[in-house]
Amino acid sequence: ALKANAEKQLNEARKLFHVELTECMKPQEGWEERKLGEVCEVISGQSPEGKYYNTDGQGTPFYQGKKEFSFKYIGEPTMWTTAETKIATKGDLLMSVRAPVGDVNFATQRLCIGRGLAAIRTKEEIDKEYLFYYLVGKKSCIKGKEGVGFASINRKEIMDIGIQYPEDLSAQHSIVSHLDSLSSTIRKLEELQQKTLAECDALKQAMLREVFE
Repeated sequence: ALKANAEKQLNEARKLFHVELTECMKPQEGWEERKLGEVCEVISGQSPEGKYYNTDGQGTPFYQGKKEFSFKYIGEPTMWTTAETKIATKGDLLMSVRAPVGDVNFATQRLCIGRGLAAIRTKEEIDKEYLFYYLVGKKSCIKGKEGVGFASINRKEIMDIGIQYPEDLSAQHSIVSHLDSLSSTIRKLEELQQKTLAECDALKQAMLREVFE
């Protein structure tokens, strides 16, 4: 019952966050409507030859897909390459372009991206944090082509994604600040849930030992 309650609370909080995210992104008077490619540079990933891969930290951090994605910032690398192909820089948005399509995270350092990712580099008129939340809210609408075994999205399709945003950067920053606060609450609830689940599992094991020993 404790585990079910913790999971229910987290799920409800996530639903509320997405409701608020949708509300924040509703276009208002003075908002711009553009294609993503008009306000961002999009860089398609390209994988180096396998012979250049290593797990010893030699060369440039290499990410093939969204395996290391978290809520907002990509995790520590598990693979490196000594031959660079396509590069993302710190602060670029990374989008998963193979199933699942549309997930986004921020690059935390200069890194090499493989075929499963694209880098999105914003221009001056749009705040990268605002674009992050916009794409999170739009994920269900970002559809890739159904290929053999998985869906994928190409560079042109990413550039053609429609985006809407306040022309005033300070308004974008205000929306980001509000959503950052809400997402921080979600992260704290996730930590609490994980702690609760671990404590429940430990309690169950202790009770089992008491019964059977």
